[in-house]
Amino acid sequence: MNVINKCLSGLILIGLSSNLAQAEEKMMVKENADKMMVMCDANKDGMISKDEHSKHHTDMFAKYDKNADGMLSKEEHQMMVMEMHKMMMGDK
Repeated sequence: MNVINKCLSGLILIGLSSNLAQAEEKMMVKENADKMMVMCDANKDGMISKDEHSKHHTDMFAKYDKNADGMLSKEEHQMMVMEMHKMMMGDK
């Protein structure tokens, strides 16, 4: 009986840990979406227009297209992804 109780306790802890991890992930996604809203919403009206979205991504592309050839190399793309990750994680 003691072994069964330990197994059940372990399963309950695993379930609770999983739920906590899911809640933390949802919170991180929401925080990242909020950060993206601030970066893209140029007129600060609480919404992102198609033009605001396009301008943000066009500007971002230009920033990382270091040789201005209109394409991102693998290295340029990796740099962009790393910088985006830093911004989302608060490591500016």
